[in-house]
Amino acid sequence: MKRSMRGAVLIGLALFVVLPVLYSFFTIHSHNFSKFGKDSPADFNSFLKSCTDIERIQMLQALWDFSSKYNTMNPGGVISAVRTGQLDASSISCGAVRKALVWRSYNKATYYFRNDDKVEYHEIVQWAAGKVGVPENKIETFSTYQLEKEVSQKFFSKVWDSLPPQQRETIIKDLNLKRAWTLDLVEAAQKVYDLVTDPRALVMSILGSTVGYAFAESDTVCMFIMTVSMIKSK
Repeated sequence: MKRSMRGAVLIGLALFVVLPVLYSFFTIHSHNFSKFGKDSPADFNSFLKSCTDIERIQMLQALWDFSSKYNTMNPGGVISAVRTGQLDASSISCGAVRKALVWRSYNKATYYFRNDDKVEYHEIVQWAAGKVGVPENKIETFSTYQLEKEVSQKFFSKVWDSLPPQQRETIIKDLNLKRAWTLDLVEAAQKVYDLVTDPRALVMSILGSTVGYAFAESDTVCMFIMTVSMIKSK
């Protein structure tokens, strides 16, 4: 009797450990990107194709590409809108992401002369890095993946610095993050950024809490890069 009970307990423990691993193996998809290279247009297209509809919606919301109704909606709601014909399926495609990114990243007068089928994403990340004060040697030598993280951290610290303490605390509560406020400003911002796994949650918390903060086009592109960085890091 004792032996059979012990066997049942061991089987239960094995299932408790093994089933989540098997679930992760079959449900988590891998993204096509390199941590060490500078992404070519083909690399960026490959990454976009490897993303889910939810992830592309998160990117488009970061670029503020939808109407305000859909920009603030849960991505699942946007998918429902596509399925019911309220939104065209092309509005969440890889092409839609590329077009929105080119629109936000370059002079509007030159937009119609640019090829949004082959986006020089690494150059865009370099441009954004310069806007947020990433050192020149890093801009020139870092891989796309490394530079995305630099841009994300610099941008988030910049926005965080603009928020009153009460709004920072609101973001912490909204994201269910429990950390003592004994850190300095930059370190606190870094801790929050590192702990967040849902890019939309962070993006929407920032957008909802930045009263009086003026977003330039470069800020919107930085928000996009931060979202891509989080998607790749998941």
